Amino acid sequence: MSDSLATRNAVMPKKSKKLLTKFFPNSYNYRFQDLPQKLRREVRQWIYLVDRVLASEEPRGQTIITEAAYARVKASTLRRKVQRYEDSNKDWRVFVSRTKIPHWDQQLPPKFITFWLKLCEANQGKQRKAWLELRQQLWARIPIPGYPLPPEVNSETQLPRGWSYKNMCRYREEGYDLNRR
Repeated sequence: MSDSLATRNAVMPKKSKKLLTKFFPNSYNYRFQDLPQKLRREVRQWIYLVDRVLASEEPRGQTIITEAAYARVKASTLRRKVQRYEDSNKDWRVFVSRTKIPHWDQQLPPKFITFWLKLCEANQGKQRKAWLELRQQLWARIPIPGYPLPPEVNSETQLPRGWSYKNMCRYREEGYDLNRR
């Protein structure tokens, strides 16, 4: 994202900040709050700008050129952001720059990691058995610590992002200390 967009206050009027809360689903709100304030501001500005393009009754190409000039960004950048936002079913996470925070959306909530480690201990350190039990809890819709709502499931793996057996074992191998939390 261009620095001019992040620093220009006129891009998003203060009134519209309240309206933007509808774009952040409750299940991902903690992810949004984990972002640094500067990136949250950028995401809000992109949502505001892209929604102006989508809501316009003018031809899209002309609207993109006008809005890009207003926000001082390239029209091709705005066109790409609009396309990604539409393709993702209006998911705000497409506006997070992976160069600034490469793995922010792949981190599991700390409460969940603690829950996982306790589950491993309850199964006498047997990770496979603990992982199978975790999957059963997910599919039975039993509330899982760290997730206010059930996590989104990948259609191919039938598991949320980051819940593969290999990834869960990695948390155990890294020596995550239960006593430090």
